[in-house]
Amino acid sequence: MSTVPLSPHWEDIVDESPHAPRIFPSYAYLHIDTFLHASKSYDKKTKEWTRMITVANASTLVNALFMPLEDIINEILCHFQEKDALVRNEIIQTHENRLSVIEDDDVEEEEYSRRVSANKISPDMAIMGRGANFFIHDKYPTVPAYTHCLVPVEVKRESDFDYEAAVTQVQRYARKCFAHQPHRRWVPTVIFTEMNAHLVIHDRSGTLTFDRPINYHKDPLAFVRLLLGVSTAVDDLRKSSFDPRIYWEEPRGWPIIIVMRIEGVSDSQKTTSESQLVYSEYQTAGKVPMVRPFDPRGTVCWRALPVSAEHMNLIGPVLIKDSWRDAKRQSEWELLEEVKGLDGVGQMVTYEEDVDFSISQFRNHITQGLYGERNPYRKDRIFTRLVLKHYGRSVKYFSSKLQLLHALYDAVAGHKRMWLKGVLHRDISLENILFGQEGAQVGNRGILIDLDSAIKVNDSQRSNTATRSGRLRPGTCTYQSIALLYGPQWDISGVESPPQDHLDDLESFFYVLAWICMRYNGPGIKAQNTAKYLDKWDSSNTALCAEIKEGLLSAPLAYLQPYFAKDKIFLRLVADLAKVCVRHVTEKLKVVDSMGEFPDLVEIHQAQVASSGKDHDEFLAIIGKAINALEKATKAQKPFKASRNTQPATTAQVVAGGSGVTPTEEPTKFGAALKPAEKKKESLAVFKKSNDHNLNASVAPVTQRPEPSPLGDCSNVTPQTPSKKEVVSASTSNIAHKLSKAREKKRKITMDDSDAEDSKLEEVQKRSKVNHLKENRSDYKGECSSGSAK
Repeated sequence: MSTVPLSPHWEDIVDESPHAPRIFPSYAYLHIDTFLHASKSYDKKTKEWTRMITVANASTLVNALFMPLEDIINEILCHFQEKDALVRNEIIQTHENRLSVIEDDDVEEEEYSRRVSANKISPDMAIMGRGANFFIHDKYPTVPAYTHCLVPVEVKRESDFDYEAAVTQVQRYARKCFAHQPHRRWVPTVIFTEMNAHLVIHDRSGTLTFDRPINYHKDPLAFVRLLLGVSTAVDDLRKSSFDPRIYWEEPRGWPIIIVMRIEGVSDSQKTTSESQLVYSEYQTAGKVPMVRPFDPRGTVCWRALPVSAEHMNLIGPVLIKDSWRDAKRQSEWELLEEVKGLDGVGQMVTYEEDVDFSISQFRNHITQGLYGERNPYRKDRIFTRLVLKHYGRSVKYFSSKLQLLHALYDAVAGHKRMWLKGVLHRDISLENILFGQEGAQVGNRGILIDLDSAIKVNDSQRSNTATRSGRLRPGTCTYQSIALLYGPQWDISGVESPPQDHLDDLESFFYVLAWICMRYNGPGIKAQNTAKYLDKWDSSNTALCAEIKEGLLSAPLAYLQPYFAKDKIFLRLVADLAKVCVRHVTEKLKVVDSMGEFPDLVEIHQAQVASSGKDHDEFLAIIGKAINALEKATKAQKPFKASRNTQPATTAQVVAGGSGVTPTEEPTKFGAALKPAEKKKESLAVFKKSNDHNLNASVAPVTQRPEPSPLGDCSNVTPQTPSKKEVVSASTSNIAHKLSKAREKKRKITMDDSDAEDSKLEEVQKRSKVNHLKENRSDYKGECSSGSAK
């Protein structure tokens, strides 16, 4: 770093604003005043960056400010990167040579783009970075890209400056940085005018703004510290805008991820004198994942292999999951410890978490307690890294009906084991049910993953706060139960909502199966005639979603694709599961209608434990019956190959970990089988090649023709509504009375007029609506109470 001796007659340069010294105070040790005295761009007497003032006075155009600003910033960066490359970055103009983006299938981002379609996708300028923190080591991409954007910079004129509009604009640039840099911790953006610099920080807690800008003419020390602070990638976890434990060793290669586990820590997860640091490395494989910028948790998953040959043979391929959890919520690794060893549930290898590495830590590093009007700690988040066992793809990539049902059965059985052990999942969705590993045994052909939203039943405080209020309920709206979807409406009306329990999760399992049967007309064949109808399942109007699902339960066979609709086994399966869901929904709605009281989640759990999980057993029995029927049909169609386990399942086996269903077909291959440790490099290459797709992005499956029905020619079998003896209505007279006003305003669910299926669905739904239950069941609370008594 160059130094210039100070002349005795020089006066010290100081900032005029009292808050300026609190911006990136850790860089105060640098000889910034020495640089300013030696700089030809800064006038110490008038306290002005001379060229900027000259250009600003000569022209009223924004573009005129680009060149002097670029020169000033590059002069600062160049001066302070001479020794040991403290910063190795430069600012470039990107208003014409725009930053390139990687297109993905992020629906939320597309909707956001439509809302701000008038705004730009590239900032006016950008400080670009390079080095081991970026995808191409020591090189810039041929075209400027968001993968190397360190700091988006926007330039405005004071005469027409709109602060709120400018903040909204740079928020979009920050989202692009998060999406293209999965190891990014926080993104700084700077809005310049000819006089001021406005610092805006973006992280997983939101956007941090400041009450007052920095006048970079009057406060030059703060200005230089700001530029060095936002453009320097340091190795300190409390300060760095990147995760320094993820780095690239080779150009255009895959990054190395370091996992540091502190063993022997106290309950508060603080390091003690007896703590031991366990250090392990993982080599990632496949494309660098894209991050959903609208997800406050910032969840990103990396496929990887252990670098150590010993770990390679011991655990094989893994999935590394990074996320920012709410500091007030229970960590996922604690719940994974609870379900350790359970079949049908995703298993954890190790984890990393330290409460010292939080958003509040690096926010304090940036501003030393200098904040805007909003409290930046209102929702602090803590970084967590999980190393999980590697499984197959989502069940939507099924290769046969039997494979699909095997996976669904084992996932439901795994959910039952979790529930009986006191853990409620609460986020059953299509992406959270995976096929097991290649060659998986009975019980692990389907795996239930992602315990981000799960809770411990015996945690009464979390049960009361997190499950009683419909506004706080987690889960994916597309697959949420009817009671959960009506929750916000009931809360507004002052009606007590039922606690989120295992029945809501079982109902979600049905919606996952129904979604697949309505979206796919065979393995890998997406049907378009139901796309708009299924899109409405994810409507922001939760009451509308609930009404749509009520219609589905009343006519569960109306939208099935021919691949499933021509199979009598699947017709019976879907109808029977819908019947079970109808009964559970109406029991809850009856209590709401009568203004009754619901049992507590702990009481519900105790009743189910006493009955050994009878609600799950009923659900599993229906799926098992369909599996047995499909297996018999398959045996009749082609020669039977002996399997290890051909015995029918019993309730005891289900609880113990086995379904007893014959695994006649294996899950789809997700990766090549691992070879011995001495051939690890060859194995890694095969694994990379076979997994070269993004975990968070859908990869188009191979299109193939539907397989023939095992029951022979069923072309004359059409989707039809079961009779009143076969399906119980989702409505009762009491429910109809309570929701009469909502029914009058209910929007008619249709798709394009050109779809011939629409009119057929309307007729089927009208014929299938009934207004009474098949049988009168006891009150929901009474049933649970009696179970507790037993």
